[in-house]
Order: sequence, then structure tokens, then C-alpha cells
Amino acid sequence: MYEKHHKFTEKAVEILKDKGDGAKWNDFHYEHIIPVSVTTTSLKEILPEDLTINKVYEILKDCEVIILAPEEQKVLDGQKKELYPLDGQEVNGAGLRASGSKEQRLNSINAQLHKRYIDNSLCK
Repeated sequence: MYEKHHKFTEKAVEILKDKGDGAKWNDFHYEHIIPVSVTTTSLKEILPEDLTINKVYEILKDCEVIILAPEEQKVLDGQKKELYPLDGQEVNGAGLRASGSKEQRLNSINAQLHKRYIDNSLCK
């Protein structure tokens, strides 16, 4: 299911390749690329008279889970004043545990989505 419906970063795919059939799904981190708190706030902001299935769908379609390498997750969620290993360097945490757009969050960890999985979606 994961490989069919979720997007993977390049680093997560490296783990998958390195471990082959020995890869366990707990070797990865599953991240709502738009924080759940942002999604729920957007849903709550729909006025009752404006509530339609299409409005809900437009919000939920972006509520995707992206599979990250553990070090990517630590930087993404990490405190800005703390250093974390990423790409052979020590970098400051992004402080984006519960905030930021998809682009901000992916850019903060220099993440590239792997081309094999880029079109994966739970909405297909």
C-alpha cells in the first residue's frame, strides 16, 4: 500500500534500496506534509452555509502523507536553535512541526520527491 499510495523522498528511497527486502516500514517516518492542525483549522473555517463535499475534498486532497528518512523528520520537526545531522552536515532544525506549507516544509529539509512515487496519491 505504501509504495502505491504515498510519495517518498529521495533519501527514503535510498533506505529502501539499501535494505532491500529487509527494509521494515518502521525504518521510515510518515509525515503529513501539511500538518493535521492546519488541515483541521481549514475545515473548521468553512461556514455551514458554504459547506460542500467539493470544499472538503479540496482541503483533504492535500492532506497527504510523505515518507521521509528519519534524519529528514528530525530536522523538519527540530528546534531552530538545535543542530541535527542531514546530508553529512549539521543543520539547524526547521521548527516546522505543526506549521508551514508543503513547499516550505520540503525545502527546509532539501527534500526531493522521488520520480517513481511523485504521482502517488490516496485520492486515486
